[in-house]
Amino acid sequence: AACPSGPGPSAKRSRADAMGPSRPRALPSEADSGMPRVTLRSPSGEACVVFTHGAHVASWTDADGGENLFTSEAAVFKPPKALRGGVPVCWPQFGGVGDLQAHGFARNSEWAVKVQTDDQVVMTLKSNDETRAMWPHDFELQLTVKLGGSGSAASATSGVLKTTLAVLNTGDAPFSFTAALHTYFGVADIAKTRVLGLKGVPYHDGNVPDKSALAGRKRFDGDDADTINFDGEFDRIYCGVPYHD
Repeated sequence: AACPSGPGPSAKRSRADAMGPSRPRALPSEADSGMPRVTLRSPSGEACVVFTHGAHVASWTDADGGENLFTSEAAVFKPPKALRGGVPVCWPQFGGVGDLQAHGFARNSEWAVKVQTDDQVVMTLKSNDETRAMWPHDFELQLTVKLGGSGSAASATSGVLKTTLAVLNTGDAPFSFTAALHTYFGVADIAKTRVLGLKGVPYHDGNVPDKSALAGRKRFDGDDADTINFDGEFDRIYCGVPYHD
């Protein structure tokens, strides 16, 4: 996970790095689940399913139908429960860092579709009586999901899903928050998976307790390696992550 910084992350799939997609789990139909959704499609044949419940990206498939996201077999497709898998929107609290329910309420809320094209959707969530009862602030959230990353549909790069979370304070008083786009990637072999772009970025390690630090995790100044590889349990929060388009 990462502390909020910059416009938002892009996910780029690499067969060599992530060793391909996981076995897809079929999503229930809108009629069976009662969960409205938007389906995006790119010129290259990729597809993405975004539920209005939680503005939750539930599926991202290749042109050949291979699924790039993981969804737990224990996932319950019944609002107001949050989905276990895909890309939950954690806001205004990440994890247990605060007094709200774990990961906040955005992932349990119904969002509105503001803009929709073939390969992009913008969803919004505005403060209301229900949110104010949990968190006494006025706000507007905007989540943008785009297949192909930056550029027009004709020039967009395949193998890229870009998600951007924007937060607007619509009240008179300042507020603080933590946030995460809590992506569950589906990988065939974790030992052959790597993460780029975090060289020298400070982090808090969940495997090294420190009650005085963020979320009870000891802080480290960052690693010198260009890539992060996985050979065991890995639980870190990176702070001040540079934005990569």
